[in-house]
Amino acid sequence: MNNESVVCMNKADKTKRSKDKILKAASFMMALVLLLSLISFDTDAHATAKNDATRVNVAFPIVKSMSELDYLGNPKGYIYQYLQELSMYSSFDYKYYMENYDRCIEKLKTGELDLIGYVEKSDEKAQFLDYTSLPAGTLECMLVADEYSPRFLYNDYETLQNSRVGMLRNNIYSGKLRKLQEEKGVNLTIYEYDSESTLKLDLSLGKIDCALVSNYENLSGYRMIFDLGKVPFYFAVSKNSPRHDKIYNKIDKAMTVLLKTNPNFNDKIALGYKEAKPSQIVNLTAQEEEYVKKNRIVKVGYSLDWIPMSFYDFINHRKQGFIFEMLKEVSHDTGIEFEYMLYDSYSKSMKALEKGEVDMVAGCDRELAYGGSKNIVLTHPYINMKTVAVYNPKAYELPVAVPDPYASTYKIKSTSIGKTVTTYKTVDECLEKVNDGEASYTYLNKYAYEVYRNTNSYPNLVQDLNFNQSRRLCIGINKSKSELAPILNKAVSSFSTEEIENLLMTSAMKAEDSSIVTGLKKHPTLIIVMEIFLGILIIALALFYRFYMRRREWRLNYNEISGVWNYTRFQNVVNARLRKERVEDYKNNLALVHIDIAKFKYINDIYGFKIGDKVLYTTGRILKENLSIDEFIGSLWADHFVMIMEVGDTDELEYRLDKVFSDIAEDIFVRLDYNINFRAGAYVIKKADLIIQMPVVDLMKHANYALGTISENYKTNFVCYDESMAGDIENTSLIYKDMMMALRTGKFTPYYQAKYDIVTGKLIGVEVLVRWVHGIHGVIPPSVFVPHLEKTGFIVELDFQMFEVACKNLQHWINQNFDDIIISTNFSRRHLEDKKFVRKLTEISDRFQIPRSKLEIEITESMGEYGKELVESRIKELRKVGYRVSIDDFGSGYSAISLLQSIYVDVIKLDGQFLLATDMVSNNYKVMEAIVRLSHELGMEVICEGVETAEHIEVLKNVGCRYAQGYYYSKPIPFEEFVELMKRDS
Repeated sequence: MNNESVVCMNKADKTKRSKDKILKAASFMMALVLLLSLISFDTDAHATAKNDATRVNVAFPIVKSMSELDYLGNPKGYIYQYLQELSMYSSFDYKYYMENYDRCIEKLKTGELDLIGYVEKSDEKAQFLDYTSLPAGTLECMLVADEYSPRFLYNDYETLQNSRVGMLRNNIYSGKLRKLQEEKGVNLTIYEYDSESTLKLDLSLGKIDCALVSNYENLSGYRMIFDLGKVPFYFAVSKNSPRHDKIYNKIDKAMTVLLKTNPNFNDKIALGYKEAKPSQIVNLTAQEEEYVKKNRIVKVGYSLDWIPMSFYDFINHRKQGFIFEMLKEVSHDTGIEFEYMLYDSYSKSMKALEKGEVDMVAGCDRELAYGGSKNIVLTHPYINMKTVAVYNPKAYELPVAVPDPYASTYKIKSTSIGKTVTTYKTVDECLEKVNDGEASYTYLNKYAYEVYRNTNSYPNLVQDLNFNQSRRLCIGINKSKSELAPILNKAVSSFSTEEIENLLMTSAMKAEDSSIVTGLKKHPTLIIVMEIFLGILIIALALFYRFYMRRREWRLNYNEISGVWNYTRFQNVVNARLRKERVEDYKNNLALVHIDIAKFKYINDIYGFKIGDKVLYTTGRILKENLSIDEFIGSLWADHFVMIMEVGDTDELEYRLDKVFSDIAEDIFVRLDYNINFRAGAYVIKKADLIIQMPVVDLMKHANYALGTISENYKTNFVCYDESMAGDIENTSLIYKDMMMALRTGKFTPYYQAKYDIVTGKLIGVEVLVRWVHGIHGVIPPSVFVPHLEKTGFIVELDFQMFEVACKNLQHWINQNFDDIIISTNFSRRHLEDKKFVRKLTEISDRFQIPRSKLEIEITESMGEYGKELVESRIKELRKVGYRVSIDDFGSGYSAISLLQSIYVDVIKLDGQFLLATDMVSNNYKVMEAIVRLSHELGMEVICEGVETAEHIEVLKNVGCRYAQGYYYSKPIPFEEFVELMKRDS
């Protein structure tokens, strides 16, 4: 056959293949139109599924980030969100059972509960649980120490020897620690904790040396000393459930479909819950620094055929990829300057490394044959990159296509399933062969797969979900430069896994945009056909299709109620914006603003949560409309918003905020006839903040502090942070540390404020109030330390301490014949969540043999936020066992009257604000009179707090309130002074 014939045949073949591609494109567009037409039936399909719902009883032990309750007692967390997503693929109706972990396991064994999430695979649990085929996620397990602890070196077994290690009870990753002990012969003493806050406190106090944690726990204040790797967790169905087969088959199938259509779903949902792993500082020895000075230039071999590690960006016309971003950071930390040498393929760059033509290759695969070369030294792996297997269902019997450098490692995997191997130069060639039906399988990393999937570069490929392998990537160094190994080991170890993954995802997104341009350059004929036959319709369909495929991702970046960015998205964008700001040109014109809707809970109380949500949406919309293109808004939580604004000075900032607050208030008033108010705390970002690249989370502390200085009377609704507040913050930080120590050493002191019968003048009771007598700052009121204790959860321990003191004192007074005194103590709303709360109280009071009728438990009216049913249940429990119950601060909220209708207590404690108006025709007076009358009709006593003058006493007599508490009779006083008062007035 002559050359001309060959050329003709090649041309004919190319023409045929070009037509085939055009037909494939047309078929794809028809399929796309069909898919979009089906979308309109989406809502009906879900409605049908719900009508055929199967009740699934879900074990929901409280685990941080995984399975928690919101402030209303509703389930939230990773597992809850995952099940909500799975419900779109199944007809399940979930009922959540909030039990402790051990109780959940017992009920799963008996089949009382059907399903549990966040469980590890083990032989023991496999006896009564069936695990899903695919994991629901993975967590990173690590050993951490206090960030200021000098004892430990990173990944150093010698410094870890004989350490005291704390960990949460019933965690799923303790096996990693046991493995470390067994394999490395490390002797450790293990301490188990029930709460993360107690573990963290003991670590800061030195009661333990380090802690075993995961990246789903709060990692602030920690320094990572050992990275123990990943632990997968699963959904599992009880084998003894009467509905086992139906539930397991549907859950397993739903997960398979979900992860097939969205392979990176687990990673994306995890972003909303996991914490960034603590980083390590790169500390070079004197010898290493000297080596860098003498060998500052290091040659790096690379190729442009490896998404997302290194590729060519056709948009910006330059090399891009993870390797260059990582080495930029390494250069900054070590002083090394990298010089890049381009090669045709990854294989050639590795051969150049072996020959010494380059000093290193940054993306070296440890499994490749090069790892055994005597001329190459390898660093520790910096990531396990997941490998994806893809296949063409129509070419299943054909050989496997493998890129040249991977032939040796994939050959074993392929021949084990009866496949022969054909080697090609690059991954792209392999993908083309499989897509065109000339090969069956090929392999690529998960980031590259996501890029090709999103750009539809190879439409005939299907992911093999049963393939689950990873490749360990490290830096390969020529032996002549082996001194670089420990330096680069320190540098790559300083990256947290989250930082590595964020860099990889960012590079993949850039590759995706670049791949689109590349694809269009390869197929100009297809572009012409599309322009002629489809035109504007194709663009509209493509945009709509893209929107449909990514609509679930919207929830990871936006607050669903207010419609603005969530705090995570806001932080990422603003941090990036601040890093790009030119310090020398910066004019202190960026302000970070924390906005709070004043008394927002009253809107929910009066109008309901649906109206409350609409108010949040309206607020977010109007705030966003009043920002420029370079200003941003995010949602912190509930009714709190955060904004970054460009302003000339604080007067301009206050003017803009007043105007937008007025716009929102006017809109809300027209809709609800309700006067809404706002508070705003601001911080003007300084040049120094930009120089040290202070993140948003730290800048927010200043805005938060400014907001916190706005008092409840709202004489002003705007405060901007200034330097005079810095000392206050520092003092607050010091007080916080002292406070934790005071709690542990019993330094909080009870003070006593008497209650009187205003008719007889007789002492009838006393309220126990806590004070902190500080060695330097004197007597510190609860308003300073209680919010911190509430936030950390230590308020629970303090409340029980005060209750025990109250019981002890009451026992003493009864023995001294002061048996008419009723003593009341306050309890935080956190106790409502504890099902054992009442039992704990009875154990304490019974130990002192105190009649429960002499003990009054005070709860605040605002506890109604936790839900009427929960509050009512706890009050019934308390009264059933004999305790008196009072509602404190009654009347401070709009829900006061509704509480009287639904919750029966012994005592109503009127808020002192009613005494501000003594005019008998004022609304305050009439409301107070109505509450007193209605309470008496319902058989409840009424006492008023905040009584300070004789005029207040007259008001109380006029409205029929007989009992009073306040400075008119006695301020809160120490124990000894109250005993003298009791002897005088009883």
